[in-house]
Amino acid sequence: MSRNGSEFRGLLHDLHADGCDGQEYSACRPVVREDPCEPGDRLDVVYMAWCGECGAADYEVI
Repeated sequence: MSRNGSEFRGLLHDLHADGCDGQEYSACRPVVREDPCEPGDRLDVVYMAWCGECGAADYEVI
């Protein structure tokens, strides 16, 4: 699932399991598109976030 995060609530808000301390980790990675819309439009940047305790995870294309 991909959805928009916000500057006030993280990408994983409402996804943590009950009792989770909410320790989140994140990374950004470039991803090569298989079907670019325009010449030179080959890369997307994906922001990924995950919880080390409960396993909640999500991503956002930015």
